[in-house]
Amino acid sequence: MLGVDGGGSKTLAVLTATDGSVRGVGRSAGANHQMSGVVTAVDAVWDAVEQALRIASVRPSDVAATVYALAGADRPADEVLLLPVLQQLPLHNTALVCDTVAGLRLGSPDLTGAVIICGSGTNAYGRDKTGRTWQVGGFGWAYGDAAGGHVLAEFALRRAVRAWEGRDLPSVLVDELPPLFGCGDMAALMAEVAGADPWQTCPRALDDIPRVVHTAAAAGDELSVSMLTDMGTELGRSARALLAQMKQAEDKAHKRKGRPVPIAITDSARRVPVVLVGGVIQNGRSPHLLAAFETELNRLSLPTQVVIPSLHPVFGAVMLAMDKVRAGVTSEVLQRFEAADLATGRPPFSR
Repeated sequence: MLGVDGGGSKTLAVLTATDGSVRGVGRSAGANHQMSGVVTAVDAVWDAVEQALRIASVRPSDVAATVYALAGADRPADEVLLLPVLQQLPLHNTALVCDTVAGLRLGSPDLTGAVIICGSGTNAYGRDKTGRTWQVGGFGWAYGDAAGGHVLAEFALRRAVRAWEGRDLPSVLVDELPPLFGCGDMAALMAEVAGADPWQTCPRALDDIPRVVHTAAAAGDELSVSMLTDMGTELGRSARALLAQMKQAEDKAHKRKGRPVPIAITDSARRVPVVLVGGVIQNGRSPHLLAAFETELNRLSLPTQVVIPSLHPVFGAVMLAMDKVRAGVTSEVLQRFEAADLATGRPPFSR
């Protein structure tokens, strides 16, 4: 089984046997076609896949099923762009889904409920028992998104500069961020970088700064705590908006039928799963972010259960591939996934 998790900045491919043992892992650049273009995105996918196949000494024709879970594959229009190019790859029995679907599969085996992604970017996706789907966000800052690791990095740099100038709360970020740009202090950073695009000057800082913010918040830095709290509130608003839309659609369906019907968002006997995935959440697990998220989520009168999977999102794509061939994702399989060392060689908060 082959699963591919293509994010905004990185792509991971994992090849497993049906018993869950990992046979090969591949890594490459980001595979979000909205950021890099279709050809570049698919090249990144194949680069990661080829590495995994080579490590496992497996031919493409031997792979039973493949699922590409790619950020940016949100709409039918995205499928029209991506599928023809992906279908040129020498793999059979393939499927393309948005990375949100793989994230939901991690925490909801029947693919019902909601998933909130907070990796380099953010997205919110929901699916009910009838197969209807909803989406909130996922199209970047210009279209309303205000969460994700890259947004956190931009906020952190802005507020660190403001703190240095006395326009914001005092913060250790004033001392912690300049070295990430190769500068000794904030004065040097402003002298060398100000006026240019800081992320062009040092692209790695986009992935490194969120880790620094989490560390500072854990040590009590008030400015960092406030940013993570704000991000938790923003993610909670996305979840609340998504679930409100799903509930409204369900209420309308009930009215049309004119009689009570079983709840479609999930089984009536359990709470609606709200799955949180992505490096900022899964690696960071900031109590400030999570508390703010749950406070906002609880404003909606709907019984929910927050689920934060321990597995990397790529295993959601692997599970979907196993579903395609009806290979059972048993407790033993999940244990092998948990025990796998993907040896990504990447710092935290980079999923």
